[in-house]
Amino acid sequence: MEGSVVMKDASVSEREVRDLVSAADQRKLELLDTPGKLFSEEQVAARLGLGIRELRERTSAGRLIAILIEGAPRYPACQFDEHGIVAGLEMALSLMPIQSNWMRLEWLLTPDEVLDDLSPLAVLKMSRREDIITAARAHGGD
Repeated sequence: MEGSVVMKDASVSEREVRDLVSAADQRKLELLDTPGKLFSEEQVAARLGLGIRELRERTSAGRLIAILIEGAPRYPACQFDEHGIVAGLEMALSLMPIQSNWMRLEWLLTPDEVLDDLSPLAVLKMSRREDIITAARAHGGD
């Protein structure tokens, strides 16, 4: 047919979808290996001197990262130090437009050229709060 445009099928095959899901699952496992241990709600509540309800409120307000593992919330240990929550983390997370906890965890652990090729977690531990405020607000804000 003259003047007609032939369009290639843009659908994704089941195999491509499985490969993408597999790659995403692999990245999640890599993220879990980076911070090390995962804590249960009970462990985090005891560590912070909170009740489960208050911990859940902080988590649902986006002030802590909890990921679901087999249906139960687990808290990556990298968020905590000997004093409790890493200083500045709750503030940084509260400013971040992205709400996916997996994406927040990835942001926290991934070196960023804007932060001199350091991860936001490393920058938080250096008390560079202004840098973190800028990075958190910008992350996912496109």
